Amino acid sequence: MEYESDFKRYNDILQEDRIYIFLDDLDDRLDKTQSDVLHMTSFLIVDQAYAYVRREDVRQAVMMGSSTPTSAGLVAKSAPRSGPPTCAEQP
Repeated sequence: MEYESDFKRYNDILQEDRIYIFLDDLDDRLDKTQSDVLHMTSFLIVDQAYAYVRREDVRQAVMMGSSTPTSAGLVAKSAPRSGPPTCAEQP
């Protein structure tokens, strides 16, 4: 990588991979939200994807009559991955 555009492209690919990992671990009840994030025209960064999913999780909790959202949908549904750490696992 020699040029600034190479670094930008690498960072874009890294962000995209992190979003896919984040969305893959969402609870099944957030499948529509997962699909919505993937269909957005400008691809998000992980923080924006998390905020969008969190907003939908809170909305669903309110609609179900819960006084406070549990964020159960944001808890990973699979065992920890082997391999390089994700953005949430890095110090």
